[in-house]
Amino acid sequence: MRSDYFFGFIFLFLVQQINAQVKDINAQVQGYYSYEVDKNRMICFNIYPNNLYCLFRSNVSDDGDQWALAHISYGTWYIKDGKIVLKDYEHNFQTVCTYVDICLFGNNIRNNIEITIEESFIWLQGIKFTKDFEIDNNYFSDFKDFPFDSKFDKYLAQKERKKHYSEKKNLFPICFGEYYYGIMYQLLIQPDHSYTLNFRTDYMERGVLKFKDIPYSEGTWQRKGNVLVLYDKSVKCSFYLIITKDGLIPNQMMYSIHLYPQPFRYKSK
Repeated sequence: MRSDYFFGFIFLFLVQQINAQVKDINAQVQGYYSYEVDKNRMICFNIYPNNLYCLFRSNVSDDGDQWALAHISYGTWYIKDGKIVLKDYEHNFQTVCTYVDICLFGNNIRNNIEITIEESFIWLQGIKFTKDFEIDNNYFSDFKDFPFDSKFDKYLAQKERKKHYSEKKNLFPICFGEYYYGIMYQLLIQPDHSYTLNFRTDYMERGVLKFKDIPYSEGTWQRKGNVLVLYDKSVKCSFYLIITKDGLIPNQMMYSIHLYPQPFRYKSK
């Protein structure tokens, strides 16, 4: 009988030790992180104590002020098998990150955590974030207080596209080639049912404004009535646009695309 108590005590002790280690690891990775694309562009990654996260792009002016925030993903996070798993709230895809402690002069610095994105959109893979500073433990209580300014409702979006799935009589045409969403995004629709969504970044060359296309999402497309379904092969997730006579209207796309209510318009040759 005593041996049962002894083994029970050992089991509870080990469980407490494991829980303490998990809490310590969680506390270590929490904080504000950043990756500098260039002197005027950053990708920021905030990991909050209540298991919420926010991943976004920001432009930085010459005086150091942030502006033109564009959210990439937000949701909940947890640690599994030594990796940080991010679960996107609106699209349900996962991003997997690795993390390491960086030792400086032989000392383990609490703020010196490096996070590398391992599985995500193709353009995020391999990006390394360094921790800028710790985060307040009482920062956010739930999604109601979350730092994401969006009126997008995924359930209303799903209801909206269901009306267009079964459309058979009034089918609008899809043109192969380039569609543009303002000047920021380029969508290439190919006849072989592949697509590429490029994020267009601007730069100056000899006083002339030019654009460089950076792959944002790649995969395959299919048509369901007047709905265009884009399946991203990297995050294994579908995104949706409504096919209309005026272009392709984002229905459930990446967050930054919903910032400006306009369709992707075809670039005629």
